[in-house]
Amino acid sequence: MRRLFLFSFFFASLAVLALDRDKGKTHKTDPGGSYVEAMVTIGNNNCGYLLRLSDGQLIRPTNLPKKFQHYDTKVLVMYDGAKEITDSPCDVQKEVNLTDIRTYKAKSKAQGKF
Repeated sequence: MRRLFLFSFFFASLAVLALDRDKGKTHKTDPGGSYVEAMVTIGNNNCGYLLRLSDGQLIRPTNLPKKFQHYDTKVLVMYDGAKEITDSPCDVQKEVNLTDIRTYKAKSKAQGKF
């Protein structure tokens, strides 16, 4: 009986730790620190890689990792340091520093916003 209790306690502890792994990650544009859905796109006028957020806004990341530099890649991003751009030939108004990026796979076609 004691082994069963210890075994159950061990797995319950693992479950709590797994749920808490993203705690502490923040980004200044979203007080909840949650990820934002985006799609990698290429800007015109040699603007390089841009991110189109799910609300349609275009942002330019300063540090997009090479493995995500592919057109139409769906990603989840966290960022900070949104800096307004006024003299850009691109349709971008903000330049951001990515704090985290992950590939995004929609669970169903109806769920995706892109």
